[in-house]
Amino acid sequence: MGNPTTPDELGGWFAGRLPDAWFGGAPDVSVDREEILVVGDLADPALGDDATDAARAAARASRVERFREETRGERM
Repeated sequence: MGNPTTPDELGGWFAGRLPDAWFGGAPDVSVDREEILVVGDLADPALGDDATDAARAAARASRVERFREETRGERM
């Protein structure tokens, strides 16, 4: 396939190119004139059943930060 030209083609192109381990499902791809935004769900960190909401929020924020750090080179 050549360069994707429609938003649907672009979404499919990204879904096919992104590493399977990055997201827990198909990413949401949006396109405007100057940027492409790819959003996907990261797996929740494993915490005990007794974890507080604050602990869960901190773990999720840390998971996002780690994802950004580890994938920066591939995403650019």
